[in-house]
Amino acid sequence: MRHDEYTLEELAGALIDYYEKFDKVPHIRDLKNSGYPSPTTFIKYFGSYNKALEYAGLQPHKYTDLSDKSDKCELCGITKTIQWHNKNGLKVCRKCYSSDGNYLKGTLDPKSNIGIRVITEYIVSGVLNSSKKYGNIDIKSGKLRKDNGWYFYKQSASIIPDHYICLGFNEDRTEILRVFVIPRNSNLVTTRGISITNNNSDRTLKYEVDPKPYNSFYKSLNLTTLSEFRNLENNNTNKGGEQHKP
Repeated sequence: MRHDEYTLEELAGALIDYYEKFDKVPHIRDLKNSGYPSPTTFIKYFGSYNKALEYAGLQPHKYTDLSDKSDKCELCGITKTIQWHNKNGLKVCRKCYSSDGNYLKGTLDPKSNIGIRVITEYIVSGVLNSSKKYGNIDIKSGKLRKDNGWYFYKQSASIIPDHYICLGFNEDRTEILRVFVIPRNSNLVTTRGISITNNNSDRTLKYEVDPKPYNSFYKSLNLTTLSEFRNLENNNTNKGGEQHKP
């Protein structure tokens, strides 16, 4: 198979060939250095990897569909999840995929990295509810740096979202200062992450949305009502925006 130009049918055929050979729908990571067209080739020709799978008649990988409340993680049963992963053949939420299971025991630390990610997912889910205004989304959070900016790290994923929703917290994460909704094709989005600095503040203004709804939801969020944090005592320090105060 040549690697300079393809037709859509050739690319779809490659996906079907992989599916028939390995009996599974390929993820992006499966195609890297595999002898098949590169992941970037599929994205270049179809706009997203999911669209390439759809064109080939294959089931797209589940990712950030806030409207599908019937879909559940096959380990913990949570329905509000933002992103699905494959783990030992099961469709699981991000927490099941990446944590040591403390969230299942209800002993997740709200100050840990995964604790912050879980809280951020609840915030965005609560504000957007079932809205699909931004299509498929990937949620990011970061705390204010010394240069008065934020860096939102990207992890490799099988699906490229339509938008990244980035919550910029203050240094101790007691308040959401700014919220950005950034299209995946923005030049702010790099392979490793999204950087918001003083140098690119003019370019980020068009991507900003009102942080008040997000901050209001965060302030009212009682962590003891969430299964991941049920070990916490029910007091004022468990309000979302109060949890990190000394």
